[in-house]
Parts: sequence; C-alpha cells; structure tokens
Amino acid sequence: MYNRNGIFDYYAGDSVIYRLSSVYRVISVLFVSIYIVIGSSIIDMLVINFYIMIMVIFSDISMGIYLNNLRVCRWFIVLVIILSLLISRSVVIGCLFGVKVIDFIMYLSLISMTSSFKDIVYGVEVLLRPIDRVMNVSKMAMNMGLFSKFVTILYNEDVRIRNAHELRGVMYREMGYLDKIGYFFSNIVPVWKSSMEKIRKIKMSMRVRNYGCFLRRSNYRLNKFGKTDTIMLGINVVVLVLIIIY
Repeated sequence: MYNRNGIFDYYAGDSVIYRLSSVYRVISVLFVSIYIVIGSSIIDMLVINFYIMIMVIFSDISMGIYLNNLRVCRWFIVLVIILSLLISRSVVIGCLFGVKVIDFIMYLSLISMTSSFKDIVYGVEVLLRPIDRVMNVSKMAMNMGLFSKFVTILYNEDVRIRNAHELRGVMYREMGYLDKIGYFFSNIVPVWKSSMEKIRKIKMSMRVRNYGCFLRRSNYRLNKFGKTDTIMLGINVVVLVLIIIY
C-alpha cells in the first residue's frame, strides 16, 4: 500500500505557531515569498533558512513529515535545478534555486499543516477587506483557500485510487518506469474528477454555513492579532531589512 500520509495536510496542535493569528500566517507567506525572490547571497540564504528552521521547530510537527513533503516534491525540485543550470550555466545559481524551492516548500508545509481551511479563508478575507466594495472578497478568499489545499486534495485522491488499484492486484511498486508513466496518465482523469467533487462538497458545506452572505461574520476573538503576532511581524521586517542590506 502507498503512504497514506498526505502532503500539506492540516495537523491539529497547540504550539506557538498554532496560536498565531491566521491573518499573520497569511502575511508571513508573503514575507517569505519576498525573501526567497530577492535573496541572492549565501548570507541571505543563511538568514532565510535560520528563520524557517526556527519556525519549523516551534511548530512541534515531526521533521519526518516535512521531509516527506520534500520527498513527494523531489522531482519538481530536481526539474527546477536542471532548468536553472541550463539557463544560467552556473552550478552555484542552480544550487541557489534548488535551496530556494526547498525553503518555499518547507514554509508552505509549515503554514498549511498549522492552518485549517477556515483559518486560511479568514486570513485572506481580512487582508482583502479594503477592496470589498470593488470585488467579492468572500468568494476570492474561499477560492484562494481551496487553491491552497488543492495539491493536498489531489495527492490524497491519487493515493486513495492507487491503493484501491493495489487491492485489485495492480502492483505499482513492481512496474518499470514506462509502465508507471502509463498508469500515471491513465489516473489523471479519475484523480481530477474525484478532487473536483471533493472541492464541490467543501464549497457546498461553506454555503450551508452561510459563508459569503451579506452578514459579516468574525472570528476576531479566536484570531485576534495579538502581541506575539506583532513581535513576529517585527521579526519579519528585520529579516527583510537584513536581506536587503546584505
């Protein structure tokens, strides 16, 4: 049977990271994205990696789970390294892009595994409220929340279908590479359909809870932007300044 542990799955917990405001967690993804884009030196990468590793440690989630996420994404990481090597013709730049992709996957894992679907939707909705009169912020927030969980849903459905095939005697582990590629393409349509059906059910459950209606609902008491969030936001700004300077 294939590993039933999904990638970027939400894990219930009560660590420092879980107690951070969902709004801050969404903001922190933007900060880390900026770090990774503008970071270009060894010092930059050391600062970024130190920050991410501290956050990972305080998440209280096993490092093995993070490594499993990297393992599942290994071919994407290899592809990025190969493309950067071919374009730049520099081993240093190729390795730099490889580290950047690993850092981004690690941080996305951290946020996705410590944030439930409703946390992500609430955080995005609060950040987008200034444009509420121009666009349907509730719908945008829900779609972005679904997009953030889409890879998890795809992977979980792929694992479920592969396990069902193995129970019927299809032994993926014993296949050659060409046979695996063939079965991969044959599974694309059922995995996609099953994933879209799951997303449809999530949307329906949100509508049943009156999400997106004219009444503005709030999780303020549960997602209050507190002192710890303010300190962490200050740390993000300091890290950004260090990366710009060095």
